[in-house]
Amino acid sequence: MAVSPVLLKDNARIEGLWCLEFLALLIRALIEREIRQAMAREHLAELSLYPEDWGCATPTATRVLAIFDDLARHRLFHGETLVQSFPPEVIPLQEPVLTLLDVPSSVCTAI
Repeated sequence: MAVSPVLLKDNARIEGLWCLEFLALLIRALIEREIRQAMAREHLAELSLYPEDWGCATPTATRVLAIFDDLARHRLFHGETLVQSFPPEVIPLQEPVLTLLDVPSSVCTAI
């Protein structure tokens, strides 16, 4: 984790920053717990989250979120006019993770 100096002049801002740090760590922990419990429930020993289809027995939130990095909607404009919109596509690597987290794939394509 990269750290950079932050000049906060008010105690409320410091408390707010720490609150956001706490929430981020909590969300990461919940993602990891949810996917690992779902893997145990489905009797999966590992997920293929790494390049070259390597298995991952204990997925981290960083690795789970990394497979969704390239999920984006593209829009083609000619001047101010929208010519065409290209919706995001869920790839086969993302489908089992979405299923384990009980997230419908329509959430990803509705970006």
